[in-house]
Amino acid sequence: MEIQKFAQKFIIYNPKKDAILVNKYLTSKYLPVKLINKFCLPGGQVAFGMSPLDSALQEVQEETGVKIKPWEILNCWSWTYKKDEDDKQICAIARIGLYVSGQIKPPKEQMETTLSRARWIKIKDLDVERFVFDEIPALKMFLSKYF
Repeated sequence: MEIQKFAQKFIIYNPKKDAILVNKYLTSKYLPVKLINKFCLPGGQVAFGMSPLDSALQEVQEETGVKIKPWEILNCWSWTYKKDEDDKQICAIARIGLYVSGQIKPPKEQMETTLSRARWIKIKDLDVERFVFDEIPALKMFLSKYF
């Protein structure tokens, strides 16, 4: 069976810290070579029955503990992989999210991946090459446009 899903990822920017909030993949059931030990942007797939925005904001809060204000869309991409007997495609967008409130907490347990506790990385210390390669173009766009 072919399954198609939609996802949103956020470059969560905190102007007071001059930093973005990131996670890191610790495990991945279906894409270990691509994901393990790579930094990633918070977000995830749209939950059935929810609006894309509400689902994305919920994912961010579950992964990080923070609330954000969604802002500009920077990039879109897709990837495919085999999930058991199914072919799965994810179409994703990356957008900026401005930090509003909240304290970082451990992520909610997930079924296909394990994430580290989110952390702030200062813009001056950001090494985009340490991120999942699909997210690098959005990070480069963000940096070139705003820094």
